[in-house]
This record gives sequence, C-alpha cells and structure tokens, in this order.
Amino acid sequence: MGELRRKPVTELPQLPRDSSKFVSWKEGVSYLVLPKCGCGSVRRSIAVALGIPIPGQKLKHFLYHGINDYKVDGPVGYSFTLIRDPVERCLSAWWDKTKVQHNNFRRTKFLYGTIWGRYNGLFYPNMPIEEYVKAIVHIGHEAGEDHFRGYSQIMKREGRPEHIYELGNPDHWEEIRQNTGLGPMKRANARPGRPTVKTISAGLRKQIEKFYAEAREG
Repeated sequence: MGELRRKPVTELPQLPRDSSKFVSWKEGVSYLVLPKCGCGSVRRSIAVALGIPIPGQKLKHFLYHGINDYKVDGPVGYSFTLIRDPVERCLSAWWDKTKVQHNNFRRTKFLYGTIWGRYNGLFYPNMPIEEYVKAIVHIGHEAGEDHFRGYSQIMKREGRPEHIYELGNPDHWEEIRQNTGLGPMKRANARPGRPTVKTISAGLRKQIEKFYAEAREG
C-alpha cells in the first residue's frame, strides 16, 4: 500500500454515533455495547432472555438491527460493559473486518462503502495487519470508527457505566448474571490462523499499545 497519502485527520468526516450505545432490555438494567469486546455474545444472551428463537433469521435480525429498539440515552440502573486487552481487540477487529467479512459481498459493500468508506480508501479487504495499524493511528481516536476507537473515548461520548468488567473473566460474567438475569455467555470460537498478542512482533505490539495508551487504555 505504501505511504498513506490521504486527507489529514482534521479533514476527515465528523462521524455519527456508530455502533456503540447503551441498551436496556429489562427495567433497571443497561449495557454499553462496545464493538470487539464480546458484544455479539452479550447481545445473543439478551436475545435468549427476550425469548428470541436461536438459531434463525430472527436472531440474526435482532443482533444487527432489533437491538437498536432497546437503545437508551446513557446508563440506566445497573449499568455495565465489557472491555478486553486493547491489542487483542485490535487484532480481532482487523481479522474480522478485513479477513472474514470480505467473503460476504453484501457485508463488504456495507463495510467499505458506508462505514469505512469515509476514510478515503485507507481500508481494504485482506490488508496486512501492519497497514491496518498504520491506518488507525493515522486516523486517530477522535475521527475513528467505533471498532478501532479507544473504548474510553466511546465512554466519554455515550456515558460511563457503573460496572466495567473484563471479557473472558468467568467471575465477572457470573456477577453480571446475578444482577441482570442473563444466562451463560457463549463466546465465539477462535478464528483459525488469527494472530494473537503472543504471535505478533514486539514492535507491532508496542505500536498498538502506544496508540491505545493515548486513549488511556490498557
């Protein structure tokens, strides 16, 4: 891809509220959806609590569209969210959006034409992780789309939940279950071949950590 000769950050578009939001499906409970922090698994648990058949088209519609019917402005009652290691979150977003989703034409058209199309071609299918990191650093957190914007930046915009838990910590999910009535959390299977914190180079890991440290994460 070479050097990034694109519009500077100050000329990038002002983004809408994107995919992060508080949702409340039960009185006195709210959850802040944070992309690439287990939000698909939490939404699935909410769907089960609401009696939506699993699997099936109704579940698929709920995960991507119906969940928006439960959106609320800010934290309500017992408010919570899940966060994860920033490097793992970065790798997950890169793999899912550039390695997996591009195999689905409709999703590809939506992702690169509507969501990431705002960035003047910085993102493209099958782009190397090094180029992906270079792109998100170039864009920065203020103009970044929520899949790669720092979650602390998202909380500044949407509101900070009272309880912040770690993705993958079973004790944390058990506490969430006790306070919300949600069932077991079914995590997505690990993507075969996806790099991890342990397998990427030390230099790349430090670059990602520095980027998210600027958003007071990590």
